[in-house]
Amino acid sequence: MKTITHILAAAALAVWGFILTPAGQAILNQYPKLASAFAGITTLFALYHSPKAVKVLIIALFMSMSLHAQTPAPKPLESAWNVAVNGNFSSLSNQPTNNGVLISTAIRMATHWNLRADTYIMQAPSITVVLGGPEYRFSLAHLFKNSTGAINAQNTEVFLNTGVGDAHSTAIVSSSGPTTTTVSTSKFAYSVGGGFDIAISPTVSIRPLDIKYIRSSMITGSGQLIGNHLDFAAGLGLHF
Repeated sequence: MKTITHILAAAALAVWGFILTPAGQAILNQYPKLASAFAGITTLFALYHSPKAVKVLIIALFMSMSLHAQTPAPKPLESAWNVAVNGNFSSLSNQPTNNGVLISTAIRMATHWNLRADTYIMQAPSITVVLGGPEYRFSLAHLFKNSTGAINAQNTEVFLNTGVGDAHSTAIVSSSGPTTTTVSTSKFAYSVGGGFDIAISPTVSIRPLDIKYIRSSMITGSGQLIGNHLDFAAGLGLHF
């Protein structure tokens, strides 16, 4: 009987040792009720059947786990919003008159992940680009724990995104008196980009830089198709 008791005690200690590893801590956080039940059963076993040294060790481990369970999870460093809308002044390269606006909307799916939709509206030639896709965000506080510079890392979030969609462009390619020839095209578009936001309140943020490479075919004023575009945007955002 003593041999079986010692084997069970050793098995309990082995499981406790696993709980104290990072993998064990992850399971503990995911299944707190199961972990509490195991802690209670092994502690009662130690009180009634294990040698004195094993009793002390298992009780100490039980207290350690209880303290861990009572420690609240750290608050995410990222902003706690569900929907964000940004209005930006936008400048698209490779175009003769390349200024316009960018309206960007994002829906928070997880702490670090959004679904983002962008609409670019340019003038002369008339260009509308619609893109949508995933965006990854993270707080600069993950990299800079103690921020004392001009930009507070606690309020700054960096983002990286990719998207697919459509680029529609219209241009006047020739004009003779009252006769005007207009050409339009709608082409598949995809993009990769990044930038950062600075929160100035829980609901308002500044976007100093939103840069994106857009690949598609757009018509210029001379009717030429241009496929590589680099867009720079900056503006304000509202969070809900």
